[in-house]
Amino acid sequence: RSSTLTARGALDQHTARYDNRVDLLYVDSHARSELADRKFSVADKLKLELGRRNYAFGLAHYDHDEVAAIRERVSLAAGFGRHLLRGADQLDLDLGLGWSNAQAQDEDGFEGRAIGVVGAVYVHAFNAQSQFRQTVQTEFSSYNLYLASVSTFRLKLSRRWFVSLDYELRHNRKAAAGIEHTDEIRSANIGFDFGKAPARQPGSEPLLEAFPQN
Repeated sequence: RSSTLTARGALDQHTARYDNRVDLLYVDSHARSELADRKFSVADKLKLELGRRNYAFGLAHYDHDEVAAIRERVSLAAGFGRHLLRGADQLDLDLGLGWSNAQAQDEDGFEGRAIGVVGAVYVHAFNAQSQFRQTVQTEFSSYNLYLASVSTFRLKLSRRWFVSLDYELRHNRKAAAGIEHTDEIRSANIGFDFGKAPARQPGSEPLLEAFPQN
C-alpha cells in the first residue's frame, strides 16, 4: 500500500514597478508503511523593473529533502534580467551571483559556496482560460550543480477556480553512492485565485490579464 500527499501553492504580488512571487511545495510519500519521499521547499523572488525590458531581481530559496542527494539547501542570490519576449508569449532570462549553504545526505555539516545563477521563465497563453508555464533555475558552484525545471499547464474553471498539472525535475550533480542524482515530482492540483488580476501594461496582450505575471 502506498500514499502520497502533494501540496503546491504560489503567492504573487504584482504592480507596474515590481513583482514578488513566493512558491511553496510539500511532498509526503509512503510505500509499504516506509518513507518514500518527503520534501519541503519555499522560494521568494522579487523583481524590480528598470525599464521596459530590463529588471533587477533578488532570490531566496530553501529546500529540505529527506530522500534526495542534497538534504538541506539555503540559497541567496541577486542579479539582473531581461524580458526577451512580451505579449501572448513571454520569456525572461536571469543572470546573478549569490551564496549557498548545502548539506548532502551523507554529510554531517553544511558547505558554503559562492554560486552563479542562471534562470529562465517562459509563459504561453493559449487563450483567456489556459496557459503553459516553464521555469528553469540553475545554481552552479565548486560544491554542486543544481538544476530545477517546473512545467505547468493551467486551466481556469471559473473566474477564481482553476486546475493545474505540474511536472518538476530536480537534478544534483553531487550525490552519495546509492542516491539518485535526479528527482521527479508530478502533481494535479485544484486551486483558487485570491485578490485582483494585475492591470494590463501598455503593449501587452489582454489574453494574459486573467493570470499572475512572471
